[in-house]
Amino acid sequence: MAAYNITTNTAFDALTGASAVAALDTYAISAGAVLTIRTDTYACPNHSVAAGSLDTVTYTGVGGELRFDATYVREVAYTGGSGVSPAYGAAISQGGVTGVFLGAWANWQSEPIVPGVALPATGFIKIGGKTGGDFAAGALTGITVTALGADVQSWIEVRGTDTATITVPRIGKVTSTEAWYELGVTDGTRTQVLPCPTTATAAGIFPGLWVESAPGSGVYEPYASVGTSGAFATYRADVSMKVFLQTTAGIRLGSDGTNNVFWLPPAGCRVRIPATILTNCTRTVSGSGPRVLPNATIGTRQEFVTTGAGYFDLRGVASQWYMNFQQAFYVKYKGCAIADAMLLYEIASPLDVDDCIVSPTQLQAGNTGLQIISCFAGGTVKNTLINRATLGNNLNMAVINYVTGVTFENVHLRSISTRGSNTSAINSTAAVDCVFNDLITTGSRVTMNAAQRCTFNNRIYYDNSTTTTNGTNPVYGIEFYAASSGNVVNGYSLPLPAIGPYAGLVQVAASYDTTVKNIGADYDTPLALNAAITGLGVNGAGNNDGITIKRMYLSNTRVGPYQFVNSDNNILIENVAGDAADTTVMAGLNAVEKNVLITSALTGQVSVYGSHWKTRYTSTTTGFTDITCNEPTAKSAAQCAVTGGAPQFNSSGSVLLTKVGDQVTWEMPFFAVGYTAFANIAPTVAGLFTTFGTRWGNHDVEFQIDTGSGGYGGVWLNLTAANLIAQVITSTTGYRLKIRATCAIANASNSLSFIRVAMTTTATARKATLYPLSVVTLTLTGLIAGSDVVVRAAGTGTVLASVDANAGSTWAYVYETPVAVDIDVIKPGYVPFPLVRNFTLASANSSLPCSQQADRNYLA
Repeated sequence: MAAYNITTNTAFDALTGASAVAALDTYAISAGAVLTIRTDTYACPNHSVAAGSLDTVTYTGVGGELRFDATYVREVAYTGGSGVSPAYGAAISQGGVTGVFLGAWANWQSEPIVPGVALPATGFIKIGGKTGGDFAAGALTGITVTALGADVQSWIEVRGTDTATITVPRIGKVTSTEAWYELGVTDGTRTQVLPCPTTATAAGIFPGLWVESAPGSGVYEPYASVGTSGAFATYRADVSMKVFLQTTAGIRLGSDGTNNVFWLPPAGCRVRIPATILTNCTRTVSGSGPRVLPNATIGTRQEFVTTGAGYFDLRGVASQWYMNFQQAFYVKYKGCAIADAMLLYEIASPLDVDDCIVSPTQLQAGNTGLQIISCFAGGTVKNTLINRATLGNNLNMAVINYVTGVTFENVHLRSISTRGSNTSAINSTAAVDCVFNDLITTGSRVTMNAAQRCTFNNRIYYDNSTTTTNGTNPVYGIEFYAASSGNVVNGYSLPLPAIGPYAGLVQVAASYDTTVKNIGADYDTPLALNAAITGLGVNGAGNNDGITIKRMYLSNTRVGPYQFVNSDNNILIENVAGDAADTTVMAGLNAVEKNVLITSALTGQVSVYGSHWKTRYTSTTTGFTDITCNEPTAKSAAQCAVTGGAPQFNSSGSVLLTKVGDQVTWEMPFFAVGYTAFANIAPTVAGLFTTFGTRWGNHDVEFQIDTGSGGYGGVWLNLTAANLIAQVITSTTGYRLKIRATCAIANASNSLSFIRVAMTTTATARKATLYPLSVVTLTLTGLIAGSDVVVRAAGTGTVLASVDANAGSTWAYVYETPVAVDIDVIKPGYVPFPLVRNFTLASANSSLPCSQQADRNYLA
């Protein structure tokens, strides 16, 4: 072995005495020195194939830097070659331009010509350290060839021994200078093969490349290698499948050699790779050998060891080494292609990953493409493509655990094989304040466990890499579990509806305050699903507290827009569309549904409480206001209250008004907007003994209406079509209903389950009159039951909200924009008082305590 102590700035190709034995050479960097690798390690001055690997690297004292810099190397295509290849380091010149000889190649699918061996007639030469301008077409001095044109940026290969390590402590740095090598230009055919350096001896080892988005655009998009992952005859050829197949002949785009699969870029697009290529080799008694396929066990490769908190700034690198960055102080990846796995554990600085590719080399089950664990400093991962070879049972494409404040932008995670059971594209535990913008997955779901305040903006989903979705191992596109809280799904795209998630778009279980919004454009332009494929928009799987769905417009669901169970609580649904024929029911607790496009069944739900009011559309011109006669809760007491006798609720969706005087009053907790009038259609009152005659069977059913001009007015009207159509409403201001049912004729079987009022609307009204996406709640606490509350614009008589005889001890005022208000609280037997005057509402949820005093002068 040779032991090098690097104490001054040194080039690898200047080091003499490299060994050709089994023992590894060592490089100890200290005194702030920089060790620069700027050439092919196995074909440069002072090195040969047998002494051509970078082996064990350490840092001592004040440390230093290991640098990869391919910009040192230029390339000239030539013809007219004769004579023999010069020695490495020989002078090459043309006019006033000079450099040193770094090797000759017949083509990029062969190894370099050994110095002293005859040159091929045509090929390429590499020249280092160019000065004096650019080489041009014409004869060169120092070698018998004729240059075909100007020199261009070339590439370098750095071989790393499988058993070697590069140990980088806090005093150590590893950096690279960004440079790109152009492979050629696409010809628009599926038969084209682009020769690629380092690929001739081991198929499937190149991780990724970049192709122009359009001819001459200068904008490059990542394409990941599928490695040696298997057969591809059924794979799609759409834009989501920007991958390539590599053989020893080179790179194939748009074909597996037999089948027209994968995306085919148009003719005239430039194709490029990072100019620094880190490959693997073995070391024997004869020294380091030729490159080999990366070891199937990723830990048995040249490895970075970073438990001492190293510093990495890697740009323009294609690496087949084990990039095992655990406890590094700083990591930056830009324009890098990484074989099999990118590991970022306990990184002390903000993450910085941009324009990168991670892809498989072999059909390996054990390599998770992206792992980000215990990273609390924030940062970004963007414009990055992660491929995984196989997604068998209990496997994931990415793991993101205990991560805070990271933004993921335009990240695509893709499995090349069909998933097994219990798989995820991202499996995350305890991600906090992370943002996922335009996250694309092909092959499986995103599973968020104990996620806090994470946001998904425009979730993009493909179920697999082939042409259809089937029901095997069905998933939701995003799933929240394990006390996740405050998470938002804002937008969703299914570019190919037949490749949508079979179960549904979003599932929430055992979580808090989840919001799903902005899916589809509007009622007339919903997100189109495939009716044979995607089941639901949102599934409440139980034990949730707080689910909000706003402006989710879907068509062709297999089941309906949403579904809940009776352990889901506090549900708000506003401006949501399924198909008008969807017979969706509300089985969750304390739910309010506003302007939902569905058909609602008249079936009572078992053990459902606090869910009473629903407004819905059934077409562009028709709709309904529904009351479901579930038992109230403390939270819904203002919406449904016993106001006479002793009615009983049966926990199956009905109220029993069996004795004369039994009475229940329902009050709409919002102004219903989007409707233009009441329809001239008799209301529906469902239950037993409810057939309409002079009254609703054994019941009197009456209503009051607030049209936004100052309250209900105090007059009860019979709930008939004639009385309803006499009410004038506007789609923008809306209306509130108060409906009460009273037992007029006693009967032990009297019951009510639904009350339904027909409405009219227009396509314009339902699309243009929407509930706000963001609202703030002021909660009044400590109220005496039965109190009236009025909120007015400060200093005016304009009523913003009010409630008569509030049933509970709290009342919530919901608003969009903080303004100044006056609030009055009135209760017979208590001193009327202005709770606040000229009070500026908060911009976040808040509460305001009330302290009502008994009026000693009050005469009942």
